[in-house]
Amino acid sequence: MSDKDIKTQIPARLRVSDKEIEISGSEEFVSQQISKLESLFTRFANSLSYQDQKSLAPLNGENSKKTTQIDNNAEFVDFEILKTNKYENAVAVDGDNIQVLTKIPGDSTKQRMINLILIYLYFKSTEGRTSIPFSELRLFCEKHAELDKSNFSKIMVNQKRLFLISDSKATLTVPGKTEAIKLLTSLDN
Repeated sequence: MSDKDIKTQIPARLRVSDKEIEISGSEEFVSQQISKLESLFTRFANSLSYQDQKSLAPLNGENSKKTTQIDNNAEFVDFEILKTNKYENAVAVDGDNIQVLTKIPGDSTKQRMINLILIYLYFKSTEGRTSIPFSELRLFCEKHAELDKSNFSKIMVNQKRLFLISDSKATLTVPGKTEAIKLLTSLDN
């Protein structure tokens, strides 16, 4: 991305209660995405109530809370995903505590550990925490008795499609988020 492209980035934001969707990109890209989402927003418009005018305010420093960013490579996610916990039959969330309620799929400790981390990173990303330290991920896996202690870092680094690794922290990639949603959907049924 060139300096010119960065300077011409245009943000658009929709806030529903305490959740937001942010679209950022060229004017053409943002306009296309808004057009695609317009019918979805229209369906919900009559049921929305705004506490104040700030909820309709344009992107600025005052309104920089939790957002879900959609970029050129992102897939559109069903609006219902924005609910607090759509997967309540599979995962219990109480503040910072996350507990998987079902058996974790996978033929090995490695695969079950990766699946647990996908779930954890997904839920943390819905809270606005995108980059999670390995130590926190290890603790979560250990709590669920699915931790390969001696190979943890090696396993994480080798999952380039699912996780972006930097400074012993992990962030979900777009394919990782898609896999997490598929996994959660299968566990919730």
